[in-house]
Amino acid sequence: MLGRLDVGTGRPRWINAGHPEPLIVRGTSLVRAPRCPPSRPLGLQETKPAICGTRLEPGDRLLLYPDGITEARSPDGEFFGEQRLTDVIAAAVAAGDTAPETVRRLMRQS
Repeated sequence: MLGRLDVGTGRPRWINAGHPEPLIVRGTSLVRAPRCPPSRPLGLQETKPAICGTRLEPGDRLLLYPDGITEARSPDGEFFGEQRLTDVIAAAVAAGDTAPETVRRLMRQS
């Protein structure tokens, strides 16, 4: 994922090189960013990659995460999964956790 945030307009733009789409934390809700077609890793593209974007609202937080989070496995071999990630993030937002505490909560549960 290669991205740029224009802090003046609140508009993030990104190129997806195979990572999951970002999530937007809006208040106590999670909002999916628009689908962004993946391109090949940087330096290996044969064509120009799609540049995707959205508009953030005041107070929004943009959550970028690697696929290693959702593909982590339990000792029983069960994937952590995207639904569990969104559940952990939603619970942290509802609890008013800070970003560092949210990461700690996520690491304890993955």
